[in-house]
Amino acid sequence: MVNKDFDQMYTKYSGRMRYIAYSIIKDWHKAEDIVQEAFIKAYKKVASIEDTEKMDAWLAQITSRTAIDYLRAENRSKMVPTDLWVFDHSGFHSKIELSTEAEVEILLFKEDINKTVHHLSNEYREVLVLRVQ
Repeated sequence: MVNKDFDQMYTKYSGRMRYIAYSIIKDWHKAEDIVQEAFIKAYKKVASIEDTEKMDAWLAQITSRTAIDYLRAENRSKMVPTDLWVFDHSGFHSKIELSTEAEVEILLFKEDINKTVHHLSNEYREVLVLRVQ
């Protein structure tokens, strides 16, 4: 596809794509970034489209998938891995005063972990210990 045709395609479809991205992301600035990313993906694959009558639906699908991928990546970056939280938690409670009940729960949880680790095979135990260290 010639650049002029792609410019026309951007002019024709970018508004709808922006609304699609906004409906998923709920942020106009991020929606614009997603539209740009979707057009980059479309530009790379434009030769694969056979029916130009379905260009609108094709671009809408790329936009919605790009927006959903963005949300997933954003959610993954906010999550704290469980193993880091568990092993970091012991240092965390020294900075904040916890109730006696919370301290007991932490101690019981640590005991459960130690018992479970003790029942692992040497190979798995070594991997876990190395991960913690």
